[in-house]
Amino acid sequence: MKNLWHSIAPFASDTSGACTVFAHSPALILAQDSNGSVSVLRRIIDINRANADFETVDLPEVAYTLGHEKDFQDRMVELYEGGVEFRASNQLEPYAFSVMVNGPVATLVGFDLQGRARLFEETTGLQSIVVNTTGNRYYEKGIEEAYASIYANFVDKAAGAAKSAMKVRGDVGILGMTELDYPGSTPMNLLARSLRGEGKRVVTNWGYTDTHVQWRHATEAQENIVASVGGLKIARLMEQELGIPFRTIDEFDFFGSCTEGLAIEPSLSILIIGEQLSSNLLRTSLRKIGAEKVTVMSFFTLDRDYKESGDKKLKSESDLRAVLETGEYDLVIGDAVLRGCGAKHFMPLMHPPTGFGHRDNTALNREWFEKLAKRCGEIMGTPRAAQLSDARRTDITPLRKKTENSGFDFSL
Repeated sequence: MKNLWHSIAPFASDTSGACTVFAHSPALILAQDSNGSVSVLRRIIDINRANADFETVDLPEVAYTLGHEKDFQDRMVELYEGGVEFRASNQLEPYAFSVMVNGPVATLVGFDLQGRARLFEETTGLQSIVVNTTGNRYYEKGIEEAYASIYANFVDKAAGAAKSAMKVRGDVGILGMTELDYPGSTPMNLLARSLRGEGKRVVTNWGYTDTHVQWRHATEAQENIVASVGGLKIARLMEQELGIPFRTIDEFDFFGSCTEGLAIEPSLSILIIGEQLSSNLLRTSLRKIGAEKVTVMSFFTLDRDYKESGDKKLKSESDLRAVLETGEYDLVIGDAVLRGCGAKHFMPLMHPPTGFGHRDNTALNREWFEKLAKRCGEIMGTPRAAQLSDARRTDITPLRKKTENSGFDFSL
């Protein structure tokens, strides 16, 4: 019983993570789930920015248990025809493909989702792909599965080989940057500005803002940039199969303009709770302004290649409470839902999303870093953060696996 969630809502599921990747494409997303996972999804992403239609195959649970295929096909065709009519009447781009994702009940019953997708494609003529979600894992696994489906169904592997001689312009791909870990446009704008300064061009960001049209050119990238752990598996696969190396996002200092002139007392012990790679990015930025004791912990995947000494995988709310009860950390940075778990001092950040649709869309911008520096000063008994001289600036690069030289120098 000690592992029950008392203060923290369950985090977003793999179904939500997968759907987020396809949100900007003209897609019909069909969740095989009777309990409303899509309605939750609508609350944790900006539905107004989405081009896809999210629908639940909302049959009674008994239909899922009995598995009468005709009932499912009839309902999906009904949703498809209704969507086609609506998009035509509102002059919206027609569907380019459909995506089928599983929910918990469908996973438990063990549907043949690939067979269902083939039959739906034969009936409607609309390309139908499957993403292997369960509704029982966390969102980063859904992002990982969505990328695997994109790689299998949309990426033109031959084009990358044929155009290998053209990879001289610094073309890059961005993996793992989704609205769940990077809400709003600020992170992508900052990264794009950094890349433009190096004379590089993004060929695809794998669904953060682009669509299936750009995904086909993924193999034209000379290098991939991985923004979250959900992108690591496909980045490694592309490195192995296609020879496209990758780096992680914390090797960029694109928050430099947000932290200039700020300082954090080196003796302050800071704990960041969230997705691993985006937390590493924040850790790098904090180290740039003086912080020396910064630890990352996560309820999600903690990849050993990007883990530093002291970093930890959290298994439950009681696990987090045990960490905080030690009193080791002066400041905790994380989602507002974590505030009640015993932190002495807390700095909110939308990091990560919860499964009940909670959104604290805190942006990592200049104002946030100024509030952080002020908060750190208050904790240490100095109300105003001191200016950090050039002599005190440090370049502490986190321990991580080093990718083979890609021809670019993204080092800080």
